[in-house]
Amino acid sequence: MTALDIRGVALITGGALGVVWGLVRGNSAGWGSAEVVGALALGAALVAAFVAWELRARRPMLPMRLFRSRAFSAGNAAIFFTFASLFGGVFFFAQLLQTTLGYGPLDAGLRLMAWTITFITVAPVAGALADRFGERPFLVGG
Repeated sequence: MTALDIRGVALITGGALGVVWGLVRGNSAGWGSAEVVGALALGAALVAAFVAWELRARRPMLPMRLFRSRAFSAGNAAIFFTFASLFGGVFFFAQLLQTTLGYGPLDAGLRLMAWTITFITVAPVAGALADRFGERPFLVGG
């Protein structure tokens, strides 16, 4: 069992909080306000401090040497953009269902369940196919 990297956890938690706080408050407080700019700058600084800490920690929470692997980095980038596009699409689809088509939150949620069910059913099949043929053809095809 490895020890918990408390400093790493604190740095990445604070960094994520700062970035998310700045993004959430941007429209209401103003993108040029001291609150938003400060939160984004502090969040970015804490994320940078997290990376610096993880590079020299004895037992890092996220070993930075993993990013030397092109397959690891490409896989992480691909899954990041996949989920970013998925959540962006779900957000706007929910807006369409509720605002334009007049569905309530429950009705819109029930209609969005098809996206979740697709992930649940396709993931095991895709995992088996990736084990059989390798990840590269599916990354390139995706």
